[in-house]
Order: sequence, then C-alpha cells, then structure tokens
Amino acid sequence: MQKRASMFVQDERGFNQIFPKRGTSVLRAQRRSDWFAKQLRDGGARHAIELGCGTGEMAFDVARACGDCQILAIDLSEKFISEAKSRYALPNLEFRVLDVLSDGLPALQRTDLFFGNGVLHHLIPQLPQVLRRLRELVADDGGMAFIEPNLNNPICRFLFGTSLGRRLAHLEPQEMAFLSDELRDLVANAGWGKVEIATADFLLPGLPRFVTGPSLWLERRWEDTPVANWMGQSHFLRAHA
Repeated sequence: MQKRASMFVQDERGFNQIFPKRGTSVLRAQRRSDWFAKQLRDGGARHAIELGCGTGEMAFDVARACGDCQILAIDLSEKFISEAKSRYALPNLEFRVLDVLSDGLPALQRTDLFFGNGVLHHLIPQLPQVLRRLRELVADDGGMAFIEPNLNNPICRFLFGTSLGRRLAHLEPQEMAFLSDELRDLVANAGWGKVEIATADFLLPGLPRFVTGPSLWLERRWEDTPVANWMGQSHFLRAHA
C-alpha cells in the first residue's frame, strides 16, 4: 500500500527537511533509492535498517525493490513515524520510533546493513558513538551505506558554512556537511573496514524539471574527474564490518 500525502510533517522540534516531490527532486530521490537497493542486493542482505527514515518514502521504495529483504525503518520522531505508517505499508517493511544509542535493542542485533539518506550529518556531536554502536550491531559480514552532503560543493558550502545559508536552509544547530577525508576517518576510527567514499551527484533537489537534462550532462562529463570532489553534491559512503 502506498498513500501519498500533500502535507509535509515537522518533527517535534519544528524541523522538516523533506524535499517536496517536484522538479529535480523526483529523479534525485529515485536514484538514491536505487543506489540503496543495489547495496542490499549486492551484499545479499536479508535484514536492513534505515536510520532517520523521516516520513518513510525511501524505506518504502527500497523495500519494494528488495522484496526478499526485511526493512526496519527507524526515526526519533513519533510524528514522522506516525506519518510513515499512514502512507506506506508492505509485508517486508516496518516503521518504529527508536534510538540506536538507547538500551534494550535486541531486535537490532546482527542486522546485515545499516543505511540512511542524509542522516549522519544531523548527528555530529554523537556521531563517533553512533558509528561505534552500528558496528556493534551489524552482522559479522554486514555493512553500512549512507549518502551525505559534500562540504566542498559550493552550494553546500554556502548552506552549511554561512549564517545566511543556514538560516535559509532552516538547518539544525548541530548539522554540518562533511569533507570526504573527515568522513572516512570518522568511520574508520569507529572500527569499520573497507571504507569507500565516492563523491558524485550533480542533481540538486527542488529545481525546475528542465534543469534535469543539463545537470545530468554535467554529471556525465565530470563525474569521473577530480572536479567531482568539488562539484559533487554528495558523498556515497560504503563500509564493511
């Protein structure tokens, strides 16, 4: 079951960073769902957990693409989880209000893959602890896959690195985009191995649909060059236990 909603939900603190499904955001979201689904399939995951699932669309798309894998989608916000449950339902998809740093999480033991779209940069103060906790909970042959903003990207640099940009983007006080080396070190220091980061994605969210073609042309032209480390909007992070 899939129930689309026109209203966007703020969490209990008044934050909402869910991009409206229009223009370039449609293809951008689908490409990210496809990337996560590929990580599940390539790793043979039978059980995966999405951190910071928000209102559930990414979890729904991944669960639909990987019907033989059970997806547990978690978020700290009861409002987001309530909205997700009202919108999406699949036999292999469960939504739950849950904090990976809390005690008493036997249901999370030995999951095959943790994944999330733009969630780690919300957790800067406790990120080393979160990454270590995920390492403790993942299966011996499991892994992680996250997509996070690239601080080198000019637009991300403005949004995350200036007071005006942060106000315009309604960022939380602790949010911060990552440099690739910084993110790699954080993950490796938490005990993860085979840390791989590819910086890519030239398709910014929320732009008119006619921008899609030129953005993809630039992406094809520059994706495998050093320019991507500067212009690519996102870090595609993978690591193994």
